Amino acid sequence: MAFDLMIGRISNLRSDENAVYKPNRSSKGSKMESITQAVVLAAGRGERLYPLTAKRPKVMLCVANKPILEYVIDALSSSGIIDLIIIVGYYSEKVQEYFGSGANFGVNIRYLKQDSQLGTSHALSVASELLEDHFLVVPADNIIDADILSNIHTTSRNAALLVSNTMGSQYGVAMVKNDCVLGILEKPEGVETGLVSTGIYKFSNEIIPYVLDELDLPTAINRFINDGFEVTAVRGHGIWSDAIDASDLIHVNAEVSTKIEPRLAGTIEDGVYITGNVSIGINSIIRSGCYLVGPVIVGDGCEIGPNSVLMPYSSLGHQVTVEAFGLIKNSIIGNSVHIKSHSSVIDSVILHGCSFGSFFHASAGPNIYNSESSERNVNLGAVVGESVRVGSHVTIEAGCHIGPDTRIGSNNIVRNSVPANTLIL
Repeated sequence: MAFDLMIGRISNLRSDENAVYKPNRSSKGSKMESITQAVVLAAGRGERLYPLTAKRPKVMLCVANKPILEYVIDALSSSGIIDLIIIVGYYSEKVQEYFGSGANFGVNIRYLKQDSQLGTSHALSVASELLEDHFLVVPADNIIDADILSNIHTTSRNAALLVSNTMGSQYGVAMVKNDCVLGILEKPEGVETGLVSTGIYKFSNEIIPYVLDELDLPTAINRFINDGFEVTAVRGHGIWSDAIDASDLIHVNAEVSTKIEPRLAGTIEDGVYITGNVSIGINSIIRSGCYLVGPVIVGDGCEIGPNSVLMPYSSLGHQVTVEAFGLIKNSIIGNSVHIKSHSSVIDSVILHGCSFGSFFHASAGPNIYNSESSERNVNLGAVVGESVRVGSHVTIEAGCHIGPDTRIGSNNIVRNSVPANTLIL
């Protein structure tokens, strides 16, 4: 019933069925043209990832020790798309300080500010005066690779990149007929399978008037289609991963970690056991008696204390210290984090600049995640924002979110999430 309703709603977007196929607006038979310009939408916050996004945008959260946006830029650069307009907004300085002119990443970057995050179409409209005849639109908050872009940037004038997905209610579901997109229904309730929009599009500048009139891109595209412009449906074949919440971020980190190249650049003392793909950065020290089971990533300048254990899918940032007898498993640890002895972190995310006393424990357990349109079970430990200080003999129970700049005294059990700047004695 829900799917039939969706078809009806999409059909109502078109006043004239034949308008979709007007010859003068069709891309069929038009010249296939490669492009070099992309507009990267990086202005949003990532509300559902709080407290991880309390002090940085979602696109600057790290997966396998790289910001999400860096994967997007790498994919574009590898595809020959090097002229980038990045639309920034929330904590824009974090993006600009890291990527600069783009020269270190093989691209040329111009930044434009979306002062109010009103929608994706509004974000694209910020760049309207700089758009070339043909360009890509790419969200900055998904992990992608060059393979996922291989079909779209050399295809016909207007195209939408689609993938099969079992979480249709979280995305825009596309209705497709004869390889043409008939419309996009944003986050349809009760529709969990189908072709979903990745948010990656190729457009001609004919889309600009529609973008200027709408706040959300799917609405602009539906009007564009309804007026007779053809949008080709392109199936994506490659990496496209999204992190809606912290458990997704851990899952995506695990996926990406499986593809790392082994690298042992630091100092590894005698008596260390390493198996699987393990990457150890420069100036890092792995002390005697440690046990590392890949895939594991250890950044630069880290110290892993004697007899500590790093289990699969663990990513440790730069300048991280794990003292003796520590256990890290399936977790993301940010830069400059200090974890004292006899501590364990499982299925958790800890952001930059945090410190934990000895005998700290963050263990996973079942949680129910409620989104706008669905409910699902997840396995999640602690989610800790930036610059949190925790004393010794502290346990943070499964699923608790700790806001940034919180202080937790010794000998506490944290059973509920706490906001930023909380003091727990």
